Amino acid sequence: AGFDKELEQRLISVASLITTIPNIEYAADLKEGDEELRAYNYLFGKLKSVKEITSLKSVFIFDREGRLLVSSENDKIGRKIVRLEIDKSEIEKTFNNIKTSSVLFKGDDGNYYKNAYVPVIYEDDRVIAALGVSASVSYFETLNNIRNGLILIVFVSLLLIILIITIVSKGISKPVADL
Repeated sequence: AGFDKELEQRLISVASLITTIPNIEYAADLKEGDEELRAYNYLFGKLKSVKEITSLKSVFIFDREGRLLVSSENDKIGRKIVRLEIDKSEIEKTFNNIKTSSVLFKGDDGNYYKNAYVPVIYEDDRVIAALGVSASVSYFETLNNIRNGLILIVFVSLLLIILIITIVSKGISKPVADL
């Protein structure tokens, strides 16, 4: 649970930082077919750069209906984001100006992921959209491998201790029995 909480905090921090991109509020005005607009290309370029720098799986901005406005993947505006249906309560919190994250989930590729969602706030403190980030949690696999290795080491160590105690106790008990 501690690692999950740490991952949540890191993702929320990264997402919050991304919402400080100048003119991010332009995303709320994008409509289907606006992929050629300068505002769209500007935001797409910024999100793509952030994704690459931070090694995130994806960065995306969406509206209250769960429709994509712009993403680091250059997807079409207006596409319904299926994952948001699963994270419905988290999305509702986000549009109520609460930063939140999804539960850990297994992606189509078999890897585990976690999403974080933060509100995109306009000058008048209105939530005009939400920003989501998705990250692989492959380091959990590494931690599990380390844990399994440590368990094996402890088990082998206990067996060695039992073996040594048995040998030493026989060495002590034999001379005592001979007396």
